Amino acid sequence: FNKSVPSEELEFADVWDNVMKEVEHQIKESGIEIHADFDNLSKIWYPRFHLNSILLNLLTNAIKYAKPGERPRIRLKTEIKSNRPHLTFSDDGIGIDLERHGSKLFKLFKRFHDHVPGRGVGLHIVHSIVNSHGGYIDVESEVNKGTTFKILLLDEDE
Repeated sequence: FNKSVPSEELEFADVWDNVMKEVEHQIKESGIEIHADFDNLSKIWYPRFHLNSILLNLLTNAIKYAKPGERPRIRLKTEIKSNRPHLTFSDDGIGIDLERHGSKLFKLFKRFHDHVPGRGVGLHIVHSIVNSHGGYIDVESEVNKGTTFKILLLDEDE
């Protein structure tokens, strides 16, 4: 990813609101329940386009991979851990079998569920952006229970 994209001070709530506007139709259609908590870390120094892409891909995946017939729920939380900015994004969707697919999780064009349309690029994009800034992603998932992404949002230019 292009590291020349300029970083700026961003309000998580503003970026999140913009992301939700981008997929407003999907949000309404899915009936998704969203709990966002930016109280512990409301601002970050990061490229706007990159943070937007991370949040957009995680949100659209949470909607796509919701349990059929159930109202999807996601939780979003930002906080400082060990003096570093972290984002935790959890959903209660169909989950990913990490034992089976964990090594391929962030690979381009890899898909783990065939019942929804997709090209297998969303998590690859998220991973590439986070890594390009010196951060990392930890994933916890259980089939039929949901998935949690714990992301260290570093900006190496800090």
